[in-house]
Amino acid sequence: MSYLVSLLLRRSARTVVTLLLAATAVFVMVRAVPGDAAAVVAGLDAPPERVAEIRARLGTDRPLYEQYVGWLGGLVVGDFGESLVSGRSVRAELASRLPITITLAIAAFVVSLAIALPLGVASGARPGGVVDRIGGVYSQLGIAIPSFWMGILLLLAFSVRLRWFPLFGAESVRHFVLPALALGIARSAVLTRIVRGSVTAEMARPYVAAARARGAGELRVVVAHALGNSLLPLITVAAVQLGYLLGGAVIVEQVFSIPGVGRYVLTAIYQRDLPVVQAAAIVGALCFSVASLVADVLAGITNPKLRASA
Repeated sequence: MSYLVSLLLRRSARTVVTLLLAATAVFVMVRAVPGDAAAVVAGLDAPPERVAEIRARLGTDRPLYEQYVGWLGGLVVGDFGESLVSGRSVRAELASRLPITITLAIAAFVVSLAIALPLGVASGARPGGVVDRIGGVYSQLGIAIPSFWMGILLLLAFSVRLRWFPLFGAESVRHFVLPALALGIARSAVLTRIVRGSVTAEMARPYVAAARARGAGELRVVVAHALGNSLLPLITVAAVQLGYLLGGAVIVEQVFSIPGVGRYVLTAIYQRDLPVVQAAAIVGALCFSVASLVADVLAGITNPKLRASA
């Protein structure tokens, strides 16, 4: 128990430092973008008073160190400011859209595991076999094809031609099937390689040969002996992949017109709505940091070598 508490405290401290660095990077990069965001939002023919008003709302009329301190102070209490376009609270806007994006990411995560686990295990159990060749081709294609292009292909095939699924929106479960496939296939290609390599390595261990010598069948050898140890690397990698899925949902939401965080952020980028862009970057960093924290904790819990070294 003391090891788990110590691990959690150390990883949590590292997560806080990571978020602080991410917030600083977002602050610097947003203000390093050429051009005056206030002038862009106000419009070409806006009077100087209107531009000055928007600068005051953004806080860009203050010294840089005051902007930075105010930015960090707002993050601590969850205050991301107001949208320059809609005038609404950015936190409220993100809170209304984040569940949609999380739902899409979790659905894609389930799809990726449902494909990667059986395909990776079957490929690793018999290297060079038919299933292994199919898994290799699938991994190559899944990694090579971008998620947004996969989404377009799925839309054309199953929504336009076959009309099995709706084209756009997020009103029902059927609206999430194609976006989840578009996101999950690319992630499953990566996970399939990891599972395949881990299972192949475990199948060459002496304890597997001993189990075979005792007369255990091949299925029992794979499931009862090799599978448990081979899934240890997958646990940590899969947790990090969930963070990637949250980031990858940005483009896929645009393709399928899903009213999630991704589509909201892209619109904000086009409109130079800086409070929204900054808040979305921090939320993304937070999600990825939490996923990494979970991965580290799971690795510490499931890996006996780490516990022994501690």
